[in-house]
Amino acid sequence: RFRVDIALAILVSIAISWAIFARCPIICNDTKNGDPVDHAVSTQSTELEQVNALQQTSPVPFPGSSSVQTVPPRAGPPAFSRSCIIGSFDEDYNHIESLILGSPQQHFALARYADGEHGILQNQIIGNNEWQFKPKDSSRVYEDLLASLRGHRNEAYFYGFSGPSNSVAMAEYYVNATDQDCLFITFANIWVNSHFQKTLTLLDKAVGNIFVNRTVVIANDQVILKILKKYDLRSFISLPHNLVEGWENSATRKRFLDESVSIANSCFDCFFVISAGPLSEILIDYMWRANPNNIYIDFGSTIDGWVGSSTRGYHNPDSIDASFIDRSYALTKDRKIIKI
Repeated sequence: RFRVDIALAILVSIAISWAIFARCPIICNDTKNGDPVDHAVSTQSTELEQVNALQQTSPVPFPGSSSVQTVPPRAGPPAFSRSCIIGSFDEDYNHIESLILGSPQQHFALARYADGEHGILQNQIIGNNEWQFKPKDSSRVYEDLLASLRGHRNEAYFYGFSGPSNSVAMAEYYVNATDQDCLFITFANIWVNSHFQKTLTLLDKAVGNIFVNRTVVIANDQVILKILKKYDLRSFISLPHNLVEGWENSATRKRFLDESVSIANSCFDCFFVISAGPLSEILIDYMWRANPNNIYIDFGSTIDGWVGSSTRGYHNPDSIDASFIDRSYALTKDRKIIKI
């Protein structure tokens, strides 16, 4: 009888092991080269299967991370409450808007990187009527901009990147240049195009109601003069024309970094409205590191339209740009982009 019991136990053990093995391709994870491997997302899967899998999983560590957790810890508020699906365009806007206008006050930063920043990071000739960059063997703008893409993982620090609706190659460059979790990645176009009119209302509410005497504006002198005629600001920094070129001068760079950090350190619960071209991202990086108890946002060319200057196509409500919507996209574990 003892031998029969042993035999039955062995048979039961084999049956249980077989059942687990049969289901393992669906529910199990192992590791390869230190990174989680999800068997439900194999190289043989279709793009739709990969997207569906991403929608059901938690965010994944940045490639090269020492973490081998199957399910990394989720960041708390004010992160997006989604998986590694970037978007939708409207939902991302609504979330950031709620962080600005909601109560209790949330402290966070939002830096946006598009074609101008990408051109600098590729050391190419790039610019517009407000700033210009020329290739150099050594550039402080390049170094500061590159550094601003890292060092904020799981902090309340949002990155708005050009999405695949603009350029897949540019989008993949950015999501691989940063070490931030996908829960803090959104669109560079979040304030513009089809969101421009909503952004004007948002700025009026924030600066004219919620953050009265607690708003700091960093922009060119023409923009600041127009804002001062309508709103009460706590402080402002007036930027000269083409400060991108002037940034290579050590004294000039130090002056504007020191002034920005000094104001950031003097504030609590302040609202920073920033429009400084590619330097916006550098200033936000420095100010956030100095004092994360404020809101720092790159509003870019939206500010021109807010003060009544039409400098971009989307400022015209009848233009094609004014109705443009960025498409959602998914990030795979190796930070490849899948259009949805």
